[in-house]
Amino acid sequence: MSRTPYYYAPGGKYVLFLDLLGFTAFVRSSFQKKAEETDDREKEFELAQKQFKIAQAEVDREYRRFHEHLEELLRRPSRRGKSPAMSLVFSDCAYVVFDGPKDAERFAVHVMRSFIRNDMPVRMGLSYGSFTNYEFKTGVLPNGHLMFAAPFMGTAVVDSYRAESSGIKGIANPRSSIFLHERPRPRRIPRAAAEIGAASGGGRRAELV
Repeated sequence: MSRTPYYYAPGGKYVLFLDLLGFTAFVRSSFQKKAEETDDREKEFELAQKQFKIAQAEVDREYRRFHEHLEELLRRPSRRGKSPAMSLVFSDCAYVVFDGPKDAERFAVHVMRSFIRNDMPVRMGLSYGSFTNYEFKTGVLPNGHLMFAAPFMGTAVVDSYRAESSGIKGIANPRSSIFLHERPRPRRIPRAAAEIGAASGGGRRAELV
């Protein structure tokens, strides 16, 4: 059996996974609202269409607000250290890739504070490991199918997601938190970064640093 640790990754990256909390439930609840009941079937159909458009507008507004704010934070030049090397944004989440640990830490703390101030709860997972991205493609296939492809992979991708979704017990407020994967552990994140937890397969008790 190899003695090389699983997390060993020469030239690896620090990857931050960010997820907007509650968006799935918000989408479901918005579209499950019932229109006003009526005995007129034609009127009922019109009201249902109207309710659908209202729900679509509500979801679209919150979705755009999240993405516009995240894009603003990603575009903003870093006052200290280096900006992210790459970001992959999709649905209600994003992977943000860094070359150095301090740059990842500063960005995570700054972004967490900013989202909290703007009343958008997010949760993050941060890990170090291998990271590889392949050729990004956008095109129309011969059958007319439109394809967007942004393939990427690595232990840092897997572990940052695992850290974010670890669900560690013992945290006073698991919402709006930053979780660190167990290995390697950056030396320090400022106390103002909300709860900081060490996350592994089984999960360890969260601890403040």
